Amino acid sequence: MNRVAVVGLGYVGLTLSVALARRGLAVIGCDQQPRVVATLGAGRSHLYEPGVEEALREHLGTRLRVVATLPHEPVDAAVICVSTPVDPVTHAPQLEQLRDAARAVAETCPPSTLVVVRSTVPIGATRAIVLPELVRRWGSARLAFCPERTIQGQALRELEELPQVIGGLDAASADAAEALFGRLARRLVRVSSLEAAEMVKLINNCHTDLIYSFGNEVALIAERFGLDPLEAIRAANVEYPRPDLSRAGSTSIFRGTWPSASSSCWPRRAAA
Repeated sequence: MNRVAVVGLGYVGLTLSVALARRGLAVIGCDQQPRVVATLGAGRSHLYEPGVEEALREHLGTRLRVVATLPHEPVDAAVICVSTPVDPVTHAPQLEQLRDAARAVAETCPPSTLVVVRSTVPIGATRAIVLPELVRRWGSARLAFCPERTIQGQALRELEELPQVIGGLDAASADAAEALFGRLARRLVRVSSLEAAEMVKLINNCHTDLIYSFGNEVALIAERFGLDPLEAIRAANVEYPRPDLSRAGSTSIFRGTWPSASSSCWPRRAAA
């Protein structure tokens, strides 16, 4: 694995692009938003993440190219990192960009290309949305779901240090995904299917949502009684063997927005 296209240069796609470039891979980053392409092409990041702009400037024009459309040239892998937002009314995931990205990859890349989905999706979406677009054009596909699980502010470090979960359509797909992410992550965790890897991502997102929302609820209760929530949480955590309580963040995020069963596994930050 030496040449990789990354489709979607939001938080997930941009951090992955510069991380792969730092590891010596040739990366083509693609985004449909002219502002994003223009900003990145000038060596400036359109989002804040420590180390990203420095790495962008170091590798832009050599190991890293930024384009508006996928070029018709061979790549070993195409990684889909497009946004999958939630409809604010129905709470259903909007997967049109995922379908469009899969179609663009199928139309521009050769059938030997490994396609990796990294966007956050409902369980089954990689098989139901991406696979048909590839098979319609190619007849068969190498396809994997390899979730992004980094925290903002630590992305470049965690891309290398966190275990990378890999779920393949078949053994050949999983092997190819391992060859790609073995260039980046220190440890690979292979699961049995696309759907198992999709569920891992949602489990991590849901658990993070839960622990921070609990911290916010603690803050609301403390506010009602005139207490300091940080003092209470700090004292509760001292040498207590159960999971650490999280400090409160923005209480307004969670006030009155406990998710329904249909949306409880969907992240509040769009995976882009």
